Amino acid sequence: MSFLPVLLELQGIHDNLTIIQRDLSAFPPEMAKLDTELKTLVKRVDGLSKTLEDARSSQTTLSKDLSQAQKLEDTARTALKNTTQKIQYTAAIRELDERERQKSTFAKPLKDVETRIEVMERDLAELTVQRDQTRAQFEELHSIFLAEHENQVLAREKELARKLELEAKLDPIE
Repeated sequence: MSFLPVLLELQGIHDNLTIIQRDLSAFPPEMAKLDTELKTLVKRVDGLSKTLEDARSSQTTLSKDLSQAQKLEDTARTALKNTTQKIQYTAAIRELDERERQKSTFAKPLKDVETRIEVMERDLAELTVQRDQTRAQFEELHSIFLAEHENQVLAREKELARKLELEAKLDPIE
């Protein structure tokens, strides 16, 4: 029972902190708009970064496949040059044609992926600049907002300090 007054005071502090936090997060319309825009931009940058990372992974895989196909094509060309008999020459030409088709099946998707990566990198750069500008505007307005609500900021710090004091008085079990 000796902990009841401490617990009641902690509950009051918790309630006060909730009210202060609600007041400090109730931004004016212009600031709320910037906050929403900033969150949207952050989400878009994160999503585009992930998509770009996936595209780069795909590019790496396709590059390896294209490189392997190029090696096989080179081997087929060498075999064609070294052929002396007509039957072997026909088979070597067929093999070379097959290797060239195989190489082209990797080259076109690789080019498409590289083009998409360039577009995504450009978009990501634009979004990042836009996000940074919006963040700077928001931070500027937020610092002004906090300066205007300095009494609540100080009250929050005071309440948090008191909360830590009271929690130190309680046993971990309580």
